[in-house]
Amino acid sequence: MSFTIQDMMLTAENRYEMKFLAGKNGWSNSISWVHLLEDTTIIQNFWGKELAVTTGLGFPEKEDWMHLAQQLNRYHASGLVINVGQYIYEVPEELKAYCDENDLPLLTVPWEVHLSCLLYTSDAADDKA
Repeated sequence: MSFTIQDMMLTAENRYEMKFLAGKNGWSNSISWVHLLEDTTIIQNFWGKELAVTTGLGFPEKEDWMHLAQQLNRYHASGLVINVGQYIYEVPEELKAYCDENDLPLLTVPWEVHLSCLLYTSDAADDKA
């Protein structure tokens, strides 16, 4: 059995205030690995089923977000998590629509959640979040 977007949401929704914004038909996508990325360079090395996590630093314009989503879809990523509140405050509606149309799960966590905490599932991680 594999770990899916749904499994991640069940664990992270309350603990890390994770929100599911779009791509609901990708709810059962398997996650094989997690990549923190701030540009699209590494995506060409995706094998498929990788979860991309970003602060948004490298994606200042709406077009950058669209390019990111298109690349993630092209390389069969399992989803995209955006750490909102520092570099991005509002997720573009066009990005949400693209993710819905392409079954690419789009999720957010607030800036106050340390991204490293997302990797932990122990109770100790709760103390850090």
